[in-house]
Formats: sequence, structure tokens, C-alpha cells
Amino acid sequence: CAARKAAQDHMADVGETIRKSETYINPKTSPRFYCFNDVDLSQPVSCCLVHQYEQYQNKMVGIKDLLQASMYEKILALKQVAEVQTPSGQIGNIRVGEITVAQIQNDIVPSIWFGRAKVTAQKKFTFFVSVLKWAMLSELMPSKLLLKLDDIQKPKKTDVQKRHVRISVTAIEKVIDAATPFYSLLFKFQSRTGARPNETTVLQWSDFDFDAKRVYIKRAMNADGAISTPKTEQGIRAIELEDELIQELKAWRLKQPLEQRGNNLVFPTRVGTVQLINNWSKRGLAPAIKRAGVERFTLYGFRHFYASVLLYDLNLTDRKVMRMMGHTEIATTIRNYGHWFEDRTDRDNDVRQQLTKVFKSA
Repeated sequence: CAARKAAQDHMADVGETIRKSETYINPKTSPRFYCFNDVDLSQPVSCCLVHQYEQYQNKMVGIKDLLQASMYEKILALKQVAEVQTPSGQIGNIRVGEITVAQIQNDIVPSIWFGRAKVTAQKKFTFFVSVLKWAMLSELMPSKLLLKLDDIQKPKKTDVQKRHVRISVTAIEKVIDAATPFYSLLFKFQSRTGARPNETTVLQWSDFDFDAKRVYIKRAMNADGAISTPKTEQGIRAIELEDELIQELKAWRLKQPLEQRGNNLVFPTRVGTVQLINNWSKRGLAPAIKRAGVERFTLYGFRHFYASVLLYDLNLTDRKVMRMMGHTEIATTIRNYGHWFEDRTDRDNDVRQQLTKVFKSA
């Protein structure tokens, strides 16, 4: 872009023997943080910092390693930062040399932490800081911000306690009906099993025992894009399948395109590789929710819906729910769904009735 070219011409005039320190890097000619357009990685990129960083990473590790290292997850996090609104406009439209500590502290940090788990938010912020440091080392922006980044205060805990809102059966069915066939089956599977999205994305046909009407959760994709066992020992579990879902899964297995069968995955990409979860949200869930006209929810909404069915409709105990959801401790189940236990008065009524029978017979 013109700004980048102007900076390069300026450095050429200064001379190669002079180090490109912050004295000679003009913040006003530094690249913008993000240019909000898709770029072909095979073409030279110099219009914004994020795309330059993406191209740099691609040259360093190659496209296959790029996927394994979850580079696209990093780029997605940077795009989310770029969309943050500040009094000076979107972060993406601000030149990186002009980004201030106040904007990072007052606008970017709250936006990253809002509605996210602490670990997820910290990871996204780390991506953002690492790119800024790379830009300083690459002398794309002044280094005056470097020391101040360590002084940024991150939230120690959320101000609002996490409370999952119960999604109705009607809303779930509307989304399933509004989705395309592939995503319709995926969403039905998620809502009928309560599997975590990172467990479903690596699910294989060999994990099913259709005769026993079960699916065995044995592996998951971790945050680095590597496939391993689920995050907890209790995450390795068997989930019961209903007859209708079994029939639809069998039908999908028969008509699954040949190019998708190479890795034996149930819900792969078009070429048979492991799908990125964010693509499910962006390409499948968001459009289906819009067409269905229901309130927005995330992929984890299907898991929370499944938990609500176990609690309200099947009237299961908290420890049974803990095992079926793959939680390590009962505290996790209570933390996530404790307010539903409190709201569910039917079990209290059942207890009263049982106690009455016992005492009357005594």
C-alpha cells in the first residue's frame, strides 16, 4: 500500500547503514493493523500488519505446519482485535505505530475478556502482543510501546458469574431445520450427545458401535491444533444414541463423498481433513440461526441444551450428569449448571413424595 511504500522510501533515503530505530520510524507511515479484506498468501502482502505477519509465518513453517500450529486460530484472534471499537475508530484502521497503551488497556483488553473464559482470553491477548513485538523487532513500528506492554492489567476474574441460559427444544429444532444437510446432522448430533465441539471434529466412524447404540469419545483437538485424549480423564466416555440419530448417521456414512473418507472422520472438511471449529460456527451455525430467527448461541449451546435435558427432562442426579457430561469434578457441574439445579423444583417434589411414603409406612 502507499503508506508502506512511503516508509520504505523514507528508509532508503536515510541509508542502509543507519539502524532503523524509533528515531527513523514514523508512526504515521507504519502499516495499519488490519485491512479487512481476504488476501491470497501466494501474493506479496504489504498493506497491513496482520497480513504481513501471516505471510511471514507461512514462509517460515509452510502451509501444512501452519494448519497444525493452528495459525489460522491466531489470525482469527487478530481479526477480532481489529474489530474492537475505540474513540479513534476500529483498531484495524489505526496505524500500529499510533496504537496507545490506553487503547490496549481500555478498549482491547475488555473486549477480549468479555464473555470468554480466562484461558481463552489470555491466549488471544498473547497472540496480539506477540504480533506487536514481532512488528517492533521487524522495525515496522517504533519500539517505545515494548516496555509498556508488560504493564497492561488483565482482569483477574469476571465481574459477572457465568450462567448458561436454557435453550428451548423449539429453538434447537428450528436451527437444525434451517441448516444445510451437513450442518443439520452435525447440530443434531451435538444436541443429542452433548459432545464438546473439539471432540466431535476428530470423531471417527470407528468410534461408533451402532449395534450397542453408543458412540465412544476417545480423543479431542487441543488448543494448539494437536489431537490427543480429552482434557479430562472423565472425558473418555460412552454416550447413548437414539434410534433416529443412528439411522441418519448410517445414511450419511453411505453417501459421504469419497474424497472425505481418507481419515475416517465423521464430520470432515470437503477434502477429508479435520475441520476448524470456527468454520462450523461461521459457515454453519451463524447462517442457520439467522434463517431460523432465534436468539444467537454458540456451538457450546448444543452441549448446554443436552445438559438441560438431562436435568429437567430426565431428572438425573448431579453426579450422573457429571459423568455424562465428562466433567472431572462435581464442582464443575455445579459451577456450570448449579442455577438449573436450584430452579428444578420437580426433584424437590419427588423427594417430598418419597419421604412421605416412607414415613407413612413406618
